[in-house]
Amino acid sequence: MGAFHFGLKCWVLVDMKNVLVYDTTEGLLEKLAVEALQVAMVKTVARIVEGDPGKVICREANRLKPAAVVMGTRGRGLIQSVLQGSVGEYCLHNCKVPVIIVPGKAESAPLM
Repeated sequence: MGAFHFGLKCWVLVDMKNVLVYDTTEGLLEKLAVEALQVAMVKTVARIVEGDPGKVICREANRLKPAAVVMGTRGRGLIQSVLQGSVGEYCLHNCKVPVIIVPGKAESAPLM
């Protein structure tokens, strides 16, 4: 088999006391890990962590030292993101490893 790329799928829950949410999230992460390996030959490690999303992602990235953290956006506009802030923006400014932000579908639409 060819070379593998290693990645970390990290789903951050604010409250891990909800067993249904935890179990559903764990099942989803397992399915995504299998799909990533089958489709893109990317081996991932799934983790469910409790806490503030931006802080937890940066803490885990600093601990695991990946080549980069790749994050998606929800497609909010620039003004809404600036006013409300975003996890991606927090990570971009606070993670000690490179952060790559992939625009959401609404943001990546071609300009006409």
